[in-house]
Amino acid sequence: MRNRTELLDQLHEAGSTGEKAAWLAPGNLCVMDRKLALQILDNRDQAFVDHSDFFGRLGEQAPCRADQRAIARELLRLVSSRLSLLRKRAVFHLPETSHWPDLAFAIVHETLATVLVSDRRSERIRRAFNRFVHSVVAPEKRSLWSKVTSASLMHKILSEINSKNAINDAQYGDILEFIGGWRREMGDDVALRIFMSALFSIIKSLSLSLSWAVFYFVREGGQAGDERIMIKESMRHMPIAWMLERYPKKRMLVDDIEVDETTKLLISPYLLQRLKTPGQWEEGFDTTMWSHDAKELFWIPFGHGDHKCPAASFSLAFIEFVLRNMNLSRATVTELADADKPLVSAVLRPRQFLLTSKIAA
Repeated sequence: MRNRTELLDQLHEAGSTGEKAAWLAPGNLCVMDRKLALQILDNRDQAFVDHSDFFGRLGEQAPCRADQRAIARELLRLVSSRLSLLRKRAVFHLPETSHWPDLAFAIVHETLATVLVSDRRSERIRRAFNRFVHSVVAPEKRSLWSKVTSASLMHKILSEINSKNAINDAQYGDILEFIGGWRREMGDDVALRIFMSALFSIIKSLSLSLSWAVFYFVREGGQAGDERIMIKESMRHMPIAWMLERYPKKRMLVDDIEVDETTKLLISPYLLQRLKTPGQWEEGFDTTMWSHDAKELFWIPFGHGDHKCPAASFSLAFIEFVLRNMNLSRATVTELADADKPLVSAVLRPRQFLLTSKIAA
């Protein structure tokens, strides 16, 4: 498979053919029919290998599906509780000039900091943890720490908070404590990987989605009351989770194309959400489509089916809360190096842009 930027270009070419599925590379079949894509993601007949969300990196070490759901529910409960407390906060103050997505990361990290690591923990643990977060999920100016160093630090943190001398459980109510409980059942390595995946899913995903929402809200002249539609349209136009993968369990036909267990089926929300009809692209950022035919829109930025992101509602609510409480009415965007064109990796990340507020905090 070519690099991801080339893959994005290939999607544009493939999507213009009007075909339901097409090979993008040997062993990589792109599904371009919406109905077929939803059937695969639904996986009601269990014809495809079960996808385990952010547990996928664990492979055979992944918890059973029931435990995965329990972990996801508890993580969601923890971050949602923080949003409820934040509703008393009047405004997110913007500096006169801010760099994005860096500021989005700072906002998300600061807002959820006490959920990730309680302010009742020792200063040393909080400082070490914050350094760890910056080393693995900060969108820009990433630490030069190696993955081994980051993992080593996190092992020490988890060991300390779960040592025999640690204070009784359920005192801090943070994600560290929650993951520490699973550590006793699953071991250090599995708990650490789940924790790192959770950090990526919570902090990085929210930061990048918030950045796209702010970019388009300001550039497209969003007004008070437009927040939810602007957010949903930014996710249609630039879904950060732009490519989903599935594997057949056995030899079968997908749109009359023979595939087997080695075939990677590519389902791209980026592609499918932009296809107005087969072969016809809906390229522009357009909020008007949400006002009259929203039910007809194809919108799967959080996935679909049993493995749809459980934090979808929270993510929308969180980003909307920030936008509503951030004075963007007189802000302007300065685009740096094709800001509307994403940096392509496992996610679609916005390029650096400057936000200038005419009312300094």
